[in-house]
Amino acid sequence: MKYYTPIAYILTCLVSLVFFVLSTYGAISPTYNMRDLEILSEEKNFIEFFDHAMDIRPLNRNTHWQDMVYKGAENYLSEIIETQQYGKETIKYVEKLAFWPTLRNNEIFQVKRAQYGLKYFNICLNNARKGSLNEIKQCQEEMHTFWKNTPKDFINLQLGIDLAILVQQFLPGSDVGFYYSTILLNKYAGSTCDKTELVDFFLKQIESDNVCESSPGSCNKSIDQFVSQSCFEYMVPHLKQKILDSQNPKLKGLYLSLLYTKKYLTPLEIDFFFTSYVLDGPSNGQLFNLAWNIINELGKNHKRREAVLDKFKQLPWLPGELFKTSDHERLKIIMSLLSKNIPEYLDYYAMTCIRYLRGESHSISGNPTPGCHELFKKSDKENWLPPHFKQTYKQSL
Repeated sequence: MKYYTPIAYILTCLVSLVFFVLSTYGAISPTYNMRDLEILSEEKNFIEFFDHAMDIRPLNRNTHWQDMVYKGAENYLSEIIETQQYGKETIKYVEKLAFWPTLRNNEIFQVKRAQYGLKYFNICLNNARKGSLNEIKQCQEEMHTFWKNTPKDFINLQLGIDLAILVQQFLPGSDVGFYYSTILLNKYAGSTCDKTELVDFFLKQIESDNVCESSPGSCNKSIDQFVSQSCFEYMVPHLKQKILDSQNPKLKGLYLSLLYTKKYLTPLEIDFFFTSYVLDGPSNGQLFNLAWNIINELGKNHKRREAVLDKFKQLPWLPGELFKTSDHERLKIIMSLLSKNIPEYLDYYAMTCIRYLRGESHSISGNPTPGCHELFKKSDKENWLPPHFKQTYKQSL
């Protein structure tokens, strides 16, 4: 009879146990080969296919294997969307696939995943709204994780906007900076930043920073904290329009500072926008000083003034909020600057008003010179307008 020492006996038992476990595991979870996967793919048995797709050794995961994975993922997502499988276990499985290197950068998979996720979270938030605050919080945490797990290349950035809109739709007033900030700072953002939601969010951030208008010299650094260069480029048309549309001198100055700092204004636009800024009642500060110097330069160059006036003539209404100010001394100082250096604008503004009052011109939005009456009233004892303009105005009333 053969006797074992205690240590030898224990080692023998362990070896036997390992062989038993391995043989049992092999019987329960057999390794699939390429032909097995092909059959599962043809049968559209997606779960079993993906549960065993990684059985193929990395060296053998060729183009044929990749194509089966791509096609299987696309068809799987299409099926669960079509059959409305929006349960927690299903989205967990989708997210498990999202971490596969083969699928992470696959455009079709990511588009389908986004489509599925948006519908899932719509249902999640709708159900949570009828339940407890904890359910809503859980939904939001799932959305955060979903967005965090999303590759931040160009094709996926729209998903961040859509998720933010979904949150605000169900939970108005909620903070969506988690989604928007990621997009704004993304170097691939490009034309995605043309969206109004992103422009408005960026402007709220930069406004709260309170640097650009008060200190244009420090503005560039502040902008770079909130937005990438490629993103800002697509915001430029929005900012130029906001300069013209805003009736708030502080905001008008902010938009102008952003564009001027980033050098997105042509020489003509610099003349035009800074003149517009002054005409709508500027705030004191470095920006006003810069505008003052630009208008002084206009006074020395008739060709530049004519070019600026031509741009004003293209507007549906003319800037002139300055004329409504109750600070007469301040008005006199600024009007002295304007009447000396760009009298053509004041003349054009006055004649546009007179023609409107006489019925010689029409505007859908009303009087294109909203500060007209204040201008004539306050210039009555000043030399800001030619005497015959004042007489014609009185006859037009």
